[in-house]
Amino acid sequence: MPLLKIAILLHFFMGLGNNSARILTRTIFMEKIPNEYMGRATTVTNIYSRLMIISMLSLVGWAIETGSVGLGYFINGLHFVIAFAGVLIVMFLKKNFFDVPHLVTEVRI
Repeated sequence: MPLLKIAILLHFFMGLGNNSARILTRTIFMEKIPNEYMGRATTVTNIYSRLMIISMLSLVGWAIETGSVGLGYFINGLHFVIAFAGVLIVMFLKKNFFDVPHLVTEVRI
């Protein structure tokens, strides 16, 4: 029974992270991407998100069916560790990663 409580607590924090990431992504898009490209950028991000969800669900489902539930949780945790490492790499190597120069349109008469 204590493991169930730990699992519920961990799923709660994973859910908070998911919503926080969505809010953060939309905030960065609103600040950095011009309005005429907002729909395209959101579409690309949503497609990537859906593909990752489908692929991870398939992989974890296969791992549970052929291995064990523990293997499924291990793969899921490994995915989170790799994603976190990617965030850290981007933060430390590309400090101005989200700085997008504004589009300058010049009108000549």
